[in-house]
Amino acid sequence: RALDEFKGDAMSAQSDRLRESDHIEKKWTGKVPYLRLIHALADNDEVKDAFLKRHDIRPGRMAIENRNSNDQEPSVWELMAEYWNDPAFEPVSEELPALH
Repeated sequence: RALDEFKGDAMSAQSDRLRESDHIEKKWTGKVPYLRLIHALADNDEVKDAFLKRHDIRPGRMAIENRNSNDQEPSVWELMAEYWNDPAFEPVSEELPALH
């Protein structure tokens, strides 16, 4: 009886892992997630500016010493994640006809 319970638990755990991996893989299929990513980057001026300046390093010693500080400005990826996860973020795209 204990063996049957163990088999049932193992099968349940395996099916949970498969469902989770399927869910993770299916999130980024099709064009919708990529369009959302592009809109999250291009629609917000603060995110766009941070992306363009993401490799700029402020001159001086304090920039190096404060790089691990909690008081630093959020990175472009943190800004983008905040914008992406905002419930009001609903990007709109339109398909253009062939322009060639």
